[in-house]
Amino acid sequence: MRRNIMIGGILVIIFCLMLYSTISFITPYKSVSEVVQSPDQYMNRSVQVIGNIMSETFVSSNAGYEFMLTDGNASMDVIYHGRLPGAFDVNAEVVVIGRLTESGVFNATKLIAPCPSRLISFR
Repeated sequence: MRRNIMIGGILVIIFCLMLYSTISFITPYKSVSEVVQSPDQYMNRSVQVIGNIMSETFVSSNAGYEFMLTDGNASMDVIYHGRLPGAFDVNAEVVVIGRLTESGVFNATKLIAPCPSRLISFR
């Protein structure tokens, strides 16, 4: 009996840890306006930001790619360190995943360029 209670307790703890780790990886998309209006809320924590690249600002540099991301109401500086995805189009909507720094620059470690046909089917 005591053994069953102990095994049950361990299983509950394992389940809670798995649930917590799953929830902590789920971060909803935030608009550029949300991040710019409340930067302290997103400072130095992982966040996914959706927006459009301002094509005239897109440049390649030693640091990676630098550009401004906008949602039509606000914009923010982004530095992306990585390879551009195959479906990348500088004029399309993208999702950047990374961290907002204290200087207000968004350091992106991932850039996702959804396939246009998938965007149409989900909207």
